[in-house]
Amino acid sequence: VQAGLLPLELPAIPGWDIAALWRPALQLGGDYYDFIPLAADRWGLLMADVSDKGIPAALLMAVARSLFRVYAAADTPPHETLSRVNRDLVASSHSGMFVTALYAILETDTGALRIAGAGHPPALVVRHPGREVQALRVGGMPLGILEEAVFTEQATHLEPHEVIVLYTDGITEASDSTGEQFGPARLQAFLGQGAAASSRQIIDGLDEAVRSFVGETPPSDDVAYLVIHREA
Repeated sequence: VQAGLLPLELPAIPGWDIAALWRPALQLGGDYYDFIPLAADRWGLLMADVSDKGIPAALLMAVARSLFRVYAAADTPPHETLSRVNRDLVASSHSGMFVTALYAILETDTGALRIAGAGHPPALVVRHPGREVQALRVGGMPLGILEEAVFTEQATHLEPHEVIVLYTDGITEASDSTGEQFGPARLQAFLGQGAAASSRQIIDGLDEAVRSFVGETPPSDDVAYLVIHREA
């Protein structure tokens, strides 16, 4: 049932290659992603993470997803969408949980992208040529804590052969048997190495790198990936 809240299929957009992966640490989880149609050439991209696991996180995840769907449909700037979702979560949530999120609007005809954040790990852009990895750092506290929280956004542009990666902290905070974390440096090093690959190959390779690093240690957190590659 929870998996049914994720997009049933990712959109097929000419010139763009899109892939995603979601895996909860328990049977239910609080990580999720979404791809929200706004116009023929404009899409909302969402990656979010509820601050708990299991049934409580899954319930708040369902609430947050519904709010994002409602407010994103108005096609308002990303920071304003975060503000509206935040106000509703503050008013309706008394559990002490919160939601971190990245919400972006991508114009698929031009590659223009605006992104805002709420206490979430930065999106990573792999630039072309050279495979330089750029972190898109946007301020903002997690959703559901302070009604008047302020969110900022950043504008960028994806050129042909460039990639943007959205993810949750279950990837960077994955730990091996000694407690060492996979960390942002390993993530960026993986994305910056080797030849260009498809979005599915990037996710599969990165997920395998994280699993190999962790070894037999049981997963301690949910994970989600969303990778968008501009092909032309």
